Amino acid sequence: MELFLDCGMSFLERICEAMTPRWYLAGQTVVVMGALDGGEMFVLRSGRLAVERIREQKVVELPFGSTFGELTMLGVVKVRTVSIRALTLCSIYEIPRSTFLDVLGQNPKDKERFDQMHHKNEEVVQNMAKVPTFHACPPRLLLLVYLQAQRRWLAPGDLSLSAPEVRECAVILLQGYAAICSSSGKEIR
Repeated sequence: MELFLDCGMSFLERICEAMTPRWYLAGQTVVVMGALDGGEMFVLRSGRLAVERIREQKVVELPFGSTFGELTMLGVVKVRTVSIRALTLCSIYEIPRSTFLDVLGQNPKDKERFDQMHHKNEEVVQNMAKVPTFHACPPRLLLLVYLQAQRRWLAPGDLSLSAPEVRECAVILLQGYAAICSSSGKEIR
């Protein structure tokens, strides 16, 4: 779990002890979009889940080992931003937010790490708000865009954003300069 990658052993042991196994049948909803619930985080042990938006529209499928609910557990968002539905029989570990906060309070180094992560996220949101497209956006939306976006640092001359799988994506340039080129590689002015 990337979120806990650099955490201390004591912190990890307490989180693992608090994990509650849950089972969901195909078609059962694990998380409801817009719900104000306990703020749990989940780890998919086996099975497949669908991430859904409005009217059960599948956005993406989560494979074995995926985590979800981090934004709610960390207090970044108050309500669930998507619905999660079981596509097959699923075994899921649940991490209660209350336990996470208790364990965090008992592990000062890990608390400092999460505080630094929160500060970094706030700094990025402030930088994103300077982009004209995002001037009127609420900070939480900017944070969600940042957390969900794939981040890349590119060296001068790097053409990786011209790959076919990337051409259909939105690109937000937060630092530096970029040239827009035609499919023949000629710079467009």
